[in-house]
Amino acid sequence: MGTRLENRVLVTPDVGVPYTFADSLVVRGPVRAGDLLIVDPSAEAGEGEIARRDPVNGLADVLTNGELMSEPWAITVDDAGRLLIADRQADPLGSGTQRGALLRYDPVTDEMTTVTSSSLFVDPVDVMLVGNEVLLLDDD
Repeated sequence: MGTRLENRVLVTPDVGVPYTFADSLVVRGPVRAGDLLIVDPSAEAGEGEIARRDPVNGLADVLTNGELMSEPWAITVDDAGRLLIADRQADPLGSGTQRGALLRYDPVTDEMTTVTSSSLFVDPVDVMLVGNEVLLLDDD
């Protein structure tokens, strides 16, 4: 899967995506109209990160990294501006299976929560909103 634009989000699971950070601080705040969101599953020592890139000046800042994430692969943004994250290897329940999870991140409160996780998951690779429903695509 390559870079694609989906639900107002730039999804980039490829390693080595070039982007320039505005600074090294994690910046909190709402996702703004026009922001490009970048998923880097191998950043932060393999725990992944999600960055926000200004499409005008090309500078990016980190929205979130680590906490509950293991290999974020795809994201979408809900109507409240929260990110829904399909993570291929997350194990938020500590079961030792690393089968993946659907996570929710609120960039305003900096809160990461688990929406769902199951030992039946096999590498969730995509997430999208269809009306009020969340669809999670599994790799198996």
